[in-house]
Amino acid sequence: MSAKLQATRKVESFQLKPYDGIPNSWLPLLLVRGAVEATGSEATALLERNGWVSTWIYTVYPFWHFHTKGHEVLIGVAGSALMASKPK
Repeated sequence: MSAKLQATRKVESFQLKPYDGIPNSWLPLLLVRGAVEATGSEATALLERNGWVSTWIYTVYPFWHFHTKGHEVLIGVAGSALMASKPK
């Protein structure tokens, strides 16, 4: 079995402003709910087929961090996650 890409989905766009030492990007965060139906290994294979490198399966880090030389894609395959641009 392989990852199933779902038909047209609504793309939500969020512009994250710099906050407390985290610069954020001028590129928006894009959220596409329900875009991929896959297991962890199927999602990894999908990303690798599309040129994403250094794929891994794990949880979302519980601390603030950012990447200075690249962009990141996340595929949630189970459970839920809270993603935010600044602490509450």
